[in-house]
Amino acid sequence: MSRFIIILTLTLITLQNTFSQDNVLSSRRVSVQWAEVPLRQGVMRLAEVYDFGVWLDRRVDSSITIQIEASQELLGEFVKRLAAENNLDVTIHESIIYIGLPKSVTKLQQLLQYQRQQAKQLPDAMLKKLVNREATKYPILTEPSRLLKTLVTSSGCKLTDEELLPPDLWDSNKLPPLPLSDRLTLLLYGFDLTYTIDSDKHELKLQPIDSIKLLNEIEKIQHKQDKNDNSTKEKQQTKPPTLSQLRFTIKVQDHEAKQLLTNLAAKLELEIVFDEESLKKKNIDLNKRISMEVKDATSTILFRAATKPLGATFKIKANTITIY
Repeated sequence: MSRFIIILTLTLITLQNTFSQDNVLSSRRVSVQWAEVPLRQGVMRLAEVYDFGVWLDRRVDSSITIQIEASQELLGEFVKRLAAENNLDVTIHESIIYIGLPKSVTKLQQLLQYQRQQAKQLPDAMLKKLVNREATKYPILTEPSRLLKTLVTSSGCKLTDEELLPPDLWDSNKLPPLPLSDRLTLLLYGFDLTYTIDSDKHELKLQPIDSIKLLNEIEKIQHKQDKNDNSTKEKQQTKPPTLSQLRFTIKVQDHEAKQLLTNLAAKLELEIVFDEESLKKKNIDLNKRISMEVKDATSTILFRAATKPLGATFKIKANTITIY
C-alpha cells in the first residue's frame, strides 16, 4: 500500500509582483515522507498543498513508485533530488514544475524562449493573443487534440497538419496562468512537436521540433530585435523597483521571529542588524514564534507586522534594517 505524508511548513506563501515565481517556489521548504507512492499521485498532492502547477511529460511513466523523505528541504532542491533519484529531468518555469525524461529540460527551455521570440515577430493583434495569460484546467480522459484545438482557436488561427498529433488520453490537471505560447509549447512538447504561425493565412501549423535549429534561430531573432532597437534609439534599461514601490502579500503561521525577519531581509536584499543591547533591555525574545498576515503591503507595513508581536521596532537606512 502506498503511503505518503506531507507536512505543511510554508513560510512565505506569496510575494506578489515582487519576485519571480520560480524563485518563490524554489525557496519554499517542504517536509515529506513518501513510501511506494506513484509519481503522479505524489507530485500532484505536493502541488495541491504548496499551490503550484505540475506538467508531467506524457513520455514519463507516471505510475513508477517513489520512496523519498525530506525535512525542511528547499522545494527546488527537493524536486531536483526526486528527479535525479528516478532518472528524470526537472525544471521550474514560472509557477510550474516540469518533470520529463533525461536531458529534456534544456530543449524545452530553448523552445519556450524561441516561441516567445517568434510571437514578437507577428502583427500586434496576434501577438496580444499569444502573450495573453490564462489558467488551464481539464478533466480526466481529456484528448490533447481537443485541448489543442481550443488553444489554437483562442489564438485566432486555424489548425493545420493536426494529423501529426497522435491519439492520446490525459489525466486531469490544472495549471496557473501562462502565456498562450507557453501553453501550446508544453502541450506539443511531449509529442516532439512544435508550431509555426502564418500570419497572412491565420494558420497555425504543427511541425517536428527537430525541424528547427533552436539555438541558431533564437540567436537570429535576438540579433534582429537588438538591431531594430538600436536603429531607432538606444535601448532603455528598466530600473528595478525601489523598496518603496514593492508590495507584499504574505501569510506566516507559527514561525520563529528571528528567522522570519532574517528571511524577509534577505528577500529584499537588506542587511539585517539586531541591536542586542536594546532588545535585551526590552526583554524581547527573538526565538518567540509568531504569526502574521499582510496583503498588498508596503515594506514598512510588512516589517511593522513582523516586529509588533515582539514589542520591537525597526529602522531602514540605505541597505540595512536594524531591529531594536
